[in-house]
Amino acid sequence: KILGLGWPETVLTAIEADEAQRISGLETGLSGSYYPLGGTVDPRRLVAALIDGCETRFGLTIRAIERLSPDTGEGRQRWRLTHDDGVIDADNVVIANGSGLARLSQEWLPPSLFQVTAGMGSHLPEGTCSLSAGLSFGGYMARARDGRICLGASFDHHDPDQPLPEAGRQAHERNLNLLPERARAIMPDPGNLDDSRVSLRLAVPDRQPLAGLLDEGVSVLAGLGARGMVTAPLLGEHVASRILNLPSPLDQGMASVVNPKRFS
Repeated sequence: KILGLGWPETVLTAIEADEAQRISGLETGLSGSYYPLGGTVDPRRLVAALIDGCETRFGLTIRAIERLSPDTGEGRQRWRLTHDDGVIDADNVVIANGSGLARLSQEWLPPSLFQVTAGMGSHLPEGTCSLSAGLSFGGYMARARDGRICLGASFDHHDPDQPLPEAGRQAHERNLNLLPERARAIMPDPGNLDDSRVSLRLAVPDRQPLAGLLDEGVSVLAGLGARGMVTAPLLGEHVASRILNLPSPLDQGMASVVNPKRFS
């Protein structure tokens, strides 16, 4: 379907199984789509670069967002964030707390809207295979900076008020079973895997993000599901443009798709 949109081959092209093996370094026996400009991102380094130069405060748990009367903000609607050690007053608030969104957005979005899943990524030891490009095949496979292979990820419904589930053999098995058969044959036994990461995802029924204004001075960026590293930078620009009343990088149609008020 995407290939039929006429993208130039420098952006997207169809490849046969032998070419896929040459590019990725892994035999799968499958043809596919290739993004020549694609790459693997180190999330921690990307986030550090994005917030470089910004004033940041960590370790605060926001308990509530309250509306201040307009006369306390020179005619503007202002907001008060309450945390364990005090309050923060602000002209603009962006709620971007992932799976904890329901806790802070009840004034605008019904908690029943949100679907939280736990995802476990398996970390395969260095030397498992000679992977040289990221792969997507229903699951994903990519090389980390330290040489390990990241393979994932499971989808399990989760109550966000409960502790994160522990990684186990069954989750490793599910991740390995996502692999094409030829690639699965060279993978380690799931019982020998003890390295993993478990995180939570937030989604809404139509599987589209929530990005935009909820109220005067309150915006949201959430519901990114399993694609946050791909969509968050663009949607962050969209949210910022709405706050500053500047042109958005999204066209009108796409902006309406991610408008958080579509459920109200």
